[in-house]
Amino acid sequence: MTDSTHLPARLLDAAQFTVERKLGSTGNLMIKDRKGVKLGSAHEAGNKSMRALKSMSDGLFFPSRPIQVRDRDGQPALWIKSCGVVRRSILTVHRPDRTEMVRLIGKDWASETRNTGYWIKVDDERAGEIVADKRDYVILDSAGTERARIEMERVERDSRSAYSAPLRTTLHTGRRLSEPFATVALAATILRHRA
Repeated sequence: MTDSTHLPARLLDAAQFTVERKLGSTGNLMIKDRKGVKLGSAHEAGNKSMRALKSMSDGLFFPSRPIQVRDRDGQPALWIKSCGVVRRSILTVHRPDRTEMVRLIGKDWASETRNTGYWIKVDDERAGEIVADKRDYVILDSAGTERARIEMERVERDSRSAYSAPLRTTLHTGRRLSEPFATVALAATILRHRA
C-alpha cells in the first residue's frame, strides 16, 4: 500500500472526529476532534459563480469541482475529485502534489440516487469497501473486518424545525488507522456529510 506522510498527524491519530458546516457558510466544512478543536477544513474549489451554477443545476450540467482539504494551519492535505454522471461514481483522493492515493468506486450505476457503498482501491488493488447502511457508512478492510463507522446526526441548536437543524457527521474508530484507511475515512466522512 502507498505510504506517505501528507496527512496531518492529528487526523491520523484522531479516534473520533466530526465534520460539520461552518456557521454562516454554504460550502465550507469544519473538521474537529471530539473536544471541538479544529483539525482542518474542506471546501469545494473554484470561484463563487462556478459553485453557484453547479448547485443550481444539481451538478448535472457543470463538472464537479474538486474538494480541497486543508489542515488547521491552512496547508493543503488532500484533493477529492469525483466523476461519473452516466457511469459508476468514481472518487479519487490525491495528495497535494496531485498523485493519486486512493480510489473509491461506486457499487451501483445510480450512486447518486441509490447508494449502497464503494469499493476501496489502493495502488489498483482492492483494499476493502464502504457499505452504506441507511444513514451510516461502515468501512471494512479486505477481510471484512470493520475498521470505522461514520454516523450522521442532527445538531441541537436554536432551530424551529428538526429538519432544518444542521447535520454533524462523526467518524468512530476503535484503533489507529493506517494512512490509506485514514485517508478513506476522512474522504468518506466529508462525502457522507455532503450527500
